[in-house]
Amino acid sequence: MKKSMVVLVLCGIISMSSFSQVQVSKGSFVGVGLAAFARGYGEGFLPRLNVGIFAKAPLVEGLSVRPEVAYSQRGDMSTSSSVVLEYLDVSVLAEYEFILLESNGLSVHMMGGPMVSRMFQASSQTHSGLTTVAVDIYGSTSIFDYGLLLGGGFGIDVGNGSMFVETRVFIGLKKITLPVFGSPMQNRSVAFVTGFEF
Repeated sequence: MKKSMVVLVLCGIISMSSFSQVQVSKGSFVGVGLAAFARGYGEGFLPRLNVGIFAKAPLVEGLSVRPEVAYSQRGDMSTSSSVVLEYLDVSVLAEYEFILLESNGLSVHMMGGPMVSRMFQASSQTHSGLTTVAVDIYGSTSIFDYGLLLGGGFGIDVGNGSMFVETRVFIGLKKITLPVFGSPMQNRSVAFVTGFEF
């Protein structure tokens, strides 16, 4: 047991020392999007918020690994009710970037990878005219969700960093239980974000 711990610690130190020599960039993003459950209400999409931070480390020319931590809202909406789920998301994405114009740093990128989410708030809301009644459903709802995060966008150099716009799609693979629906649902969402990398 002690030998395996020593080996793990040594591997960690070697990995951290080699990772520290890599040029790591950091950034943040904010955006809005639309969410719905697969086979949910089927009447519309829930407007939602998406905010996050990330680091990006190059692996080879054009290819980087991009871990992210984000706050997101998911759920579903009909004309008379909605379900709003709030998550902390952790994802590890592979990103490929292609430079379109070297002079101003105009680039296009694609990304994808797994995402794991931990819910910290959930509510079922009933809408009647201007009145909304919310019921806390956190205790009767699946806490964890996981799936695939896919996306792409454009970037351009600005000063000491670069600005970018992205479209991001989350495809939930886990069926989450909700008291509002008779059968488990899978999250689906699309977001449009803008951010800065430095």
